[in-house]
Amino acid sequence: SFSEGYCVVDVATSGDSDELSGYIDRSGEIVIPDEFTIANDFSGGLARVQRDRNGPFGFIGYDGSPRFALEFDDAAAQFSEGVAYFRKGEEHMILDRDGTRIGGIDIPSFDGHIGSFSEGLADVAVSERSGLFRRRVSDRCGFVRPNGEVAIPLKFDWVFPFEHGLARVREGKTVGYIDHDGDYVWSTRDWEGY
Repeated sequence: SFSEGYCVVDVATSGDSDELSGYIDRSGEIVIPDEFTIANDFSGGLARVQRDRNGPFGFIGYDGSPRFALEFDDAAAQFSEGVAYFRKGEEHMILDRDGTRIGGIDIPSFDGHIGSFSEGLADVAVSERSGLFRRRVSDRCGFVRPNGEVAIPLKFDWVFPFEHGLARVREGKTVGYIDHDGDYVWSTRDWEGY
């Protein structure tokens, strides 16, 4: 589907099962060549891309030129509320659309995922690992601010982004909705769902 006048198209490379992606405009003309193994939709004039499988991520503009160099090990699929999560090596950071560092992740031994920002907070999941092979045993979820500080403690089994002032969460057998302070406004106990 089209986003901001562009559509991602996949083209199979000759003699290879891998597909490369590029972008067409509404007339069907290729406007950004098929040179990416991952190409996300445009949002706010930027699209996340990856040139080589397992290679670095970055963002391009409408003309296909890099707006954020393809040098990040991980990056959010798109900017939300003007900021996005990036990881380079062991450094976890939140950058604005100009590339200015807004904050870092203020979670010791961070090994997890940060979602999109919604209503000033992003959902975050931190993996707990155990044993010789560092097998993931559980995730703890909560919310961070754009500067990377924890806003709502990582005590939940799962969370959904905030919408209309509330976020759906699960904590043990309690499922409910919390406000921006992390307080339950509605919950049910002894929930047996997934």
